[in-house]
Amino acid sequence: MRIASVSKLVTALALAPLLESGQVSLQQDLSELLGQPIRHPDLPHEPIRLSHLLSHTSLLADSARYSVPLQQPLLPLLRDSGRWLSAQQYRPGTCFNYCNLNYGLLACVMERITGVRFDQYLKQVLLEPLGIPGGFNVAAFSQAEIEQLAPVHQWQAGAWVPQIDLWQGRVPRLEELPSENPDVGLTATATADGPWLGESYVLGSNGSAFSPQGGLRTSLEGLAALALGILDDARISRHAALLDQPSWQAENGQKEDDCDGLFSLATLGSHRVALPDDDYLWGHAGAAYGLLSGLYLHRQSRSALVWLIGGTNPQDPYLANTRPHKGFSQWEASLLKLFIEQL
Repeated sequence: MRIASVSKLVTALALAPLLESGQVSLQQDLSELLGQPIRHPDLPHEPIRLSHLLSHTSLLADSARYSVPLQQPLLPLLRDSGRWLSAQQYRPGTCFNYCNLNYGLLACVMERITGVRFDQYLKQVLLEPLGIPGGFNVAAFSQAEIEQLAPVHQWQAGAWVPQIDLWQGRVPRLEELPSENPDVGLTATATADGPWLGESYVLGSNGSAFSPQGGLRTSLEGLAALALGILDDARISRHAALLDQPSWQAENGQKEDDCDGLFSLATLGSHRVALPDDDYLWGHAGAAYGLLSGLYLHRQSRSALVWLIGGTNPQDPYLANTRPHKGFSQWEASLLKLFIEQL
């Protein structure tokens, strides 16, 4: 099923080899990487850096829509001044504002650097090597994979209602895939009054099309395989170590949206959950279309916790913010409590 924002961690892990090899740098100007000016409209001389996208400190804001169909370019969204936080209050790199659009731009960068479309690159460098089933592009699924793909459900008006991936055993065409904007629902990609342009897609023009911020489809076993790969020194643990760099802290940083306190210490494509004695868990959570997801690791004990909770009701009191684990539902907080007790 669609695993929501744990996908951000997966996207960041696939970027890490490009950082390691020197093909890109965390401090690189996004304008240089994308070949056109990317600036806050009121701060034309201040660069937006790659690290700002990974750490949600770019000053970008989602509005309601941050994913557009494959045939539409993504960068025109940035011309809307409403997509940016106030330049009178903040500067790039100083204020945390959780923003899915950052990851659409990251995917644009990855396509331009690698010359491979985002969904295909993720499959090649991360998912297949770790044995993680699924992918970011449902239209590339085999018949067996599509038959195993579970729609994400939400409890509405006394029934579980499918929200996404109701393909009923049929592999969709690429042009049928909707744009995924959970706050406003699904938007059909193909239009009756215009041609389908997917075959002439220009790499780097629209990294949002396959939802790098939330669109990975995999299983609980797939999340476990990812966790084991991160913990394995011979596989991708060095990539995770590269991302586990504190980039913003609530105690001394500005913020707009920190997901109800979930991001008290942001790292690159991830965050830390504080434990006693300066210890911590590291990973990412997700919530979209009625699904809750999570992947968190404790490196010292080489252990991990993963979860997928489907069919939630947006009015359920168990979704309320909790303490001491702010930003998590009560179900998730219970899982974390049990996990931490075993460390």
